[in-house]
Amino acid sequence: MALEYALKYKASPTCADFIAARDKFKILAGPVGGGKTSACIMAILMNAMQQEPDNDGIRRTRHLVVRNTVPMLRTTTIKSFLDWIPDGVYGRWLSSDRTYMMRFEDVEAEVLFMSLEDANDIRKLLSLETTTAFFNEFREINPDIVEGLIGTKRVGRYPSKKQGPGATYPCIIADTNMPSMDTWHQQVMDGDIGDWELFKQPGGQSAEVENLEFLPSGYYNTEGLSDEYIRTMINCEYGTSKEGMPVFRSTFVPEFHISGVPLLTLHSPDYPLLIGLDAGLTPAAVIGQMTSSGRLNVIGECYTEKNDSIGMERFLVNRLIPMIRSKFGGVPALIVVDPASLQRSQASEETVFDVIQKFGLKVRAAASNKLDLRIGSAETLFGRQVGGKAGVLVDKGCTGLLSALRYNYKFAMRKDGDTEDKPLKDHPASDLGDAFCYLTSYVVGASGVRTAARREIKTTSSQGWT
Repeated sequence: MALEYALKYKASPTCADFIAARDKFKILAGPVGGGKTSACIMAILMNAMQQEPDNDGIRRTRHLVVRNTVPMLRTTTIKSFLDWIPDGVYGRWLSSDRTYMMRFEDVEAEVLFMSLEDANDIRKLLSLETTTAFFNEFREINPDIVEGLIGTKRVGRYPSKKQGPGATYPCIIADTNMPSMDTWHQQVMDGDIGDWELFKQPGGQSAEVENLEFLPSGYYNTEGLSDEYIRTMINCEYGTSKEGMPVFRSTFVPEFHISGVPLLTLHSPDYPLLIGLDAGLTPAAVIGQMTSSGRLNVIGECYTEKNDSIGMERFLVNRLIPMIRSKFGGVPALIVVDPASLQRSQASEETVFDVIQKFGLKVRAAASNKLDLRIGSAETLFGRQVGGKAGVLVDKGCTGLLSALRYNYKFAMRKDGDTEDKPLKDHPASDLGDAFCYLTSYVVGASGVRTAARREIKTTSSQGWT
């Protein structure tokens, strides 16, 4: 029954090429309704069936299926999997564990379903050993998750070579609709990042459209849909919306602005620590120091973990001040905060300024809390060179800030579908991004460097299905 059931699947040309390919990293992109997820499910099944048997004759594999949120995992990914491989066909579905245990003929495979939202979720993978991994809707997966899974080398470690030949075809696969231009996902798909092979279906309005025989009549009718939706979800083209785009995507160059060696602290009163501080219930601090050459070194970070909150006084007492003393002992510090921090709390009539000064720390307000000036100050420093090298260097130990600068400090989208010209409030990335901008706005103001004008970026409404 199981084999007969599997043979009812009919792959479109691009999907067939994707399933047959033996690339270690491969992405299947196409329009909505193109059968991409189904192809990836079949790829998992084929991998399990084609695995070389262990010494006892059993073909053992383990497959990780990833979506960005639990609701999406339940309503789309798991539902699609169980539509193709229902409970009882190839094995049993264990809903409490979100695991399908395949057992038929000589095949024994586990299919594990996980929601992984950001870098903090990488910890869920630390003891996991799999044969393959599948990212469902790749464009929605946080880049930290993709790079973290690859970097921790979880894939290809099961089955163990102690009991047989090991994994026959370890791989990471993904399906996706088209992302926006200038995003990390677009760079991966174009081969600028990593070593991924892209399989791209024709658009839904193309004469070569695939999978049409399995779709309702008029499925690709575009009436009432936005241009952005038609472009990305039907025509299989990169989008133009800023939604999800990193704020510094065009100015922060990791290879140029991340220091290849640890940055040293200058223990001199002539070079104080400059600390950009974002207040609120999830405070974050970015610690920098000017050098004699006029370069800004970013040498530390301190922030509130995701799903946590803490008042400013507790943040100072329990986190920032101990860090300053232990890591930068003896170096004087100046804290730069949002001018809104001068406003008094309704509960205690105490300002953030008052709280900071209470601990003997020097503090001043940033020159402005206007967003375009703050972001412009950071872009100004990213564009500077000092002696042929970057005008601002970030220590590679500042992993939270680097994640924000590379991916997660990004533009927000309004409910009406239009893009906002301000970053999404996504703690802790937005806290670190804002703290970094307070730091750079002080540096630019103190050095008299003219702030770069922000470029106007045209946006397109993304109303319609997503």
